[in-house]
Amino acid sequence: AVQGDQKGRDFQERLCRTTSIRVAFSLARLINVFLIALISRKLISRGQKTPRESDATADFRLTLRESEILPFLLEGASNEEIGGKLHISPHTVKNHITDIFRKTGAESRFDLLKTYKRMN
Repeated sequence: AVQGDQKGRDFQERLCRTTSIRVAFSLARLINVFLIALISRKLISRGQKTPRESDATADFRLTLRESEILPFLLEGASNEEIGGKLHISPHTVKNHITDIFRKTGAESRFDLLKTYKRMN
């Protein structure tokens, strides 16, 4: 019985560590989205061009749908938010974002924001 109690405690400890890691990653993701939105708003408030006004579509040969998604990405919107606004599924949004990353050479939303900032 003592050995069973130990296994139970070990399992609970592993579960707590796993949960803590998940919470930490979720928090990091939220902070990343918040920072992207904050930086985007700052650029726009300084009179920088919005993505629709930039040459990003031509420079990177983005499709019409990708160019519609780009401003939402730069504002820090989630895939669900973008999908809701454009009436497409979050999975479809994810596919378009993957294509945008491939075409721009960005590896993350933050990378994309840095690329956009360099262009303007």
